[in-house]
Amino acid sequence: MQRQLSVRHATPSDRDDLLQLSINSFRDTFADENNTNDINQYLKETFSPSQMETELKDSRNTFLLAFSKDSARTENAGLL
Repeated sequence: MQRQLSVRHATPSDRDDLLQLSINSFRDTFADENNTNDINQYLKETFSPSQMETELKDSRNTFLLAFSKDSARTENAGLL
């Protein structure tokens, strides 16, 4: 079965969802190769809500969100 997706540009209101996705992705990618304390410190410094908001507002950045069309809420619940 092929999944139907919709894509849109992220806005500052997506900050918390993007922040969690970023943290999870970084941890999943690098945690096995690093010390837990180092990873946690890096995440705290790099993936703060204010930093994510700054990046979302920066016109030089583009954040695209993909949503499953069969999700309960296509705005956040289906974030891939």
